[in-house]
Amino acid sequence: MVVEELSRYSPTLGFITEIVNDNIVYALLKYGSNKQREEVLPKIASGEWVASYALTEPCCGSDAAAIETRAERRSGEWVINGRKIWITQGAYADVYLLFARTGPKEARHKAVTAFLVRRSDCVEVSKLEMMGMRGAGEAEVKFNDCVVGDDDVVGKVNEGFKIAMVTLDLARIGISAVALGLSQGVLDEALSGPRQGPPLVSH
Repeated sequence: MVVEELSRYSPTLGFITEIVNDNIVYALLKYGSNKQREEVLPKIASGEWVASYALTEPCCGSDAAAIETRAERRSGEWVINGRKIWITQGAYADVYLLFARTGPKEARHKAVTAFLVRRSDCVEVSKLEMMGMRGAGEAEVKFNDCVVGDDDVVGKVNEGFKIAMVTLDLARIGISAVALGLSQGVLDEALSGPRQGPPLVSH
């Protein structure tokens, strides 16, 4: 209901709200460690950190089991390399919930792991221009030898695909609330007749 009401006036705000809560906050609440929840969630809730959900890739936007971003084990750490695209808030994020391959590509969904990756020099961002919802910070994000530890694994190694699917199921409900709220805002404005000033529904 909150997302629907926000989206009557700003679909961008409604969209960001549902992505952060359904895809990121829920993932940490359900699958994250106590340390992850205590460190990350208060910063997201206060607005100190912008959080982003990094799943989609140029190779396989609708087939998350085929992602190519890799996390390789080296000297007791994970080294992540890969490219994500159409990442909401990717342009501004302080922390990414990132999904990477931790096994052979042939293993598909059985070799995907979720990680928390903080923004640093290893993250390269290119903002994407959108026709609508231009405030969502959509971006192409490249991860170049980003090093994370075992404490940054969300859930268990090779069980990240389940996290992605559970959170996407929630997000599909959320995005329908965005569409419904936006439709209501457009209808309200159409019925109100000519008006002065900026449009009721903004990008």
